[in-house]
Amino acid sequence: MKQDKSTANTNPTKGKGRRSKKAVAEKKSSGRPRSRKSIIRNPSSSWVMFCNERRGHYPTVTFENVAKILSAEWHELSDADRVIYEQQAKADRERYQRDLDALDDDDRKALRKWRIKLRKKRKLQPKPPLCGYMIFVKEQRPSVVNAYPDVSFADIGRLMGAMWQKMNSEQRQPYCERAERDKIRYANDMEVYRRKKKETKETATRARAEAKAKKEVVRAEKAAAKVAADATATA
Repeated sequence: MKQDKSTANTNPTKGKGRRSKKAVAEKKSSGRPRSRKSIIRNPSSSWVMFCNERRGHYPTVTFENVAKILSAEWHELSDADRVIYEQQAKADRERYQRDLDALDDDDRKALRKWRIKLRKKRKLQPKPPLCGYMIFVKEQRPSVVNAYPDVSFADIGRLMGAMWQKMNSEQRQPYCERAERDKIRYANDMEVYRRKKKETKETATRARAEAKAKKEVVRAEKAAAKVAADATATA
């Protein structure tokens, strides 16, 4: 006897527990840290403000060479010329604080997840190389701080920049040589990091493929067992 189509789906338990594709997607995405840019935009420093303004003046120059050109221009700026970029950076920090205060609980939680994920990722990556100036700062900063204990962090940075500018090429050479060696170290470490990352990804892919194959085998065995059981019952 054929079942009437109008009463075919009258079973109240049929389809119970099923969720829409949207609900499943939302549950899957709920455990993933959201992109930081979708939550809040970090504040830019005065150096970044300067680069954003000047980068367009060199449309045909490569990124690496533009960075060198802009770095030289930045160090040649007087304190009076830097004031406008420092004011822009200060305004952007105030904007960031306002945006941070306006975040709801969900956004704050997502931002914490993103920061945790970023910290874990950075711990696994090789330490980026330092330029000659940063090696100089790292080495000489403690003595400058001891000499000027009442000077602010920003003013210490200006003093370090002035000291670097006054140094001739011979005085800078040791720091530049160390920076070149650090670049080589970083390149070698990144090669090892990428190789290990690739191997880990390939291992995970193989493991997923093997697990899927095992499931297919189990599913096929269950289907065969059911067919055999039905045949035995019919006989």
